[in-house]
This record gives sequence, C-alpha cells and structure tokens, in this order.
Amino acid sequence: MGVDLDNLSLNESLQFDEVQTFAEHMIAHQVLKDESVLPALSQLQLFLGATVLGKARLGSTVGQRLLAAMVMMYHGLSMHDSITEGRTTHEKRRQLTILGGDYLSSLFYRLLADAGLLDMVKIFAKAIVQINEAKMSLHDARLNGTYSEANYLKDLSTIHGALLHALCDTYAPIERIRTLVDLAIAASIYDKEVERVSHAGKTSLANVLLATFASEDERPFLLMQPRSEVCDKRLTSLHMKYGTTKRIFHSFREVMVQLEDIAIDVIGSEGWGMLRNFFQHANNGADHVPSVEGG
Repeated sequence: MGVDLDNLSLNESLQFDEVQTFAEHMIAHQVLKDESVLPALSQLQLFLGATVLGKARLGSTVGQRLLAAMVMMYHGLSMHDSITEGRTTHEKRRQLTILGGDYLSSLFYRLLADAGLLDMVKIFAKAIVQINEAKMSLHDARLNGTYSEANYLKDLSTIHGALLHALCDTYAPIERIRTLVDLAIAASIYDKEVERVSHAGKTSLANVLLATFASEDERPFLLMQPRSEVCDKRLTSLHMKYGTTKRIFHSFREVMVQLEDIAIDVIGSEGWGMLRNFFQHANNGADHVPSVEGG
C-alpha cells in the first residue's frame, strides 16, 4: 500500500480527469438531477484523494471506486446538513435532499463492495464518527456562545478532512502527504470564510473573531435576533473596525505559501498549478482583499 513519491505522475498515477468523469457518472440520478438537489462534486476532495492514492498498489478500477466512494460519503453527509427541521414551502425539494443524501451514502457502500474493499467501510466509519462529533461541537458552541478561533477551525478541518485522513492512514502514511492534505483543507476553509465575513447572525470565522475582539457593548449585535437593517449595518461596521476580512485573508495567504512549498515537493509544479486553481482567492493580492460590504 505504499506510495512511490519519486515517480508520482499526475497523468499516469492520479488519473484525475478519469476519476472525476467516473464519479460524475455515478452521481447522475435523473430525478435528483432534474430537481437540482445534487451537489457539484468537490474537485478539491477528488484531487486530494487522487494525490493520496498516487502510486498506491491499486488497480485503476479499484482506485476509482475507492475515491468515488469517499466523495459520495463526503457529499452525502453535506446534503443531510442542509436539511431544515419541520415542513417548509419547498417540501418536495427537502424530501428529495434527504433521499439524495441517502442515495449518495448507498453508492458509498456499493462502490466499496464492487472494489472488494469492504474493510474500508470500518475505516471510513471511524472518520464519519469524527465528522459528526465535530458538527455537534460546532452546534453546541453556537448555542452556548463558546466559540474560539482554534476550535472553530479544528472542527471545520475535521469535517472536511477526516475522510481524506482515513485514506492517508491506509494508503499513504507519509508525513508530507498528510501535511499537503491538511494545508489544502485549511486553505479551502479560509478561502470560503473570506466570502462569509458579514453573514449577520450566522456562524462564520469572521463572527467568531469579532466576538473575541468586540467590547461588551458591541457583542450583543452578533447575537441579536431577529435581524434588522440597523443591526446588520452596525455589524458590518464592526467587521470593518476590527479588520476581520483582512485577518482571514492574510491567514489564507500564509497557508497558501506553505501549501505551495509542500505541493511542489510532492506533486511538482504541474500539480501545484492544478491545485491552486481550486481556490477562488488564490490570485488576489493584498490590495484586492474582498470587501466586507454586502457579505
């Protein structure tokens, strides 16, 4: 199950395009597709999974099914997270989202069975437990108002990285590959959080930071419900006052510098070029930090 890093080739070993095509074919259930409830497959998860497998001693067919199974479970869990409690005006869509998550989870088991890798069910199950625990941690912290930046980032890293860690531990227990995965997940989290700076009343890294920096008089604006235009404008001004956008963006840039070094070492300049394209703000310089205005 080792990985031959010295001969790692994106074209011959990772077969990223082939894996993506196979996974997209598997997910294409017509009813769910017609109702637009199926997610766009995470290219980052696919790419990192393909990088982990690399030159692992697996046939291409087995490797494709293993990686597709991991991505199906990743999105199946994500779809269930988006389901709201109780009946809604979009009840049909809600029910199809539940079924969609179950459908992707069923594909997870089918793909592992087809690949003859039923032992991976147990290994991935441990990662799924970790993911659910991290989600509960986030939920409890939101209810109790006990967020910290470190814990928030740790929970998100687990949610988006635990399945990849299971793949690493089994097929590529190599420190620099694990580091590559961890930095890429961290960069992805910061990249998304830059866009969520002024999401009033919602859980975001910006609001976690603001709760840390704000005075006692300012903190109620973070929790006030229901929202109002006056309250949201005040919240936006506080984000600007404490520079939450810049803090998140600078953290993103720092992680990207580290990621570039390890990526070039592990997958070469070509691989880094592909990986870099998965991050929306990768080309933004310090003078082009997204504005807090408008969230």
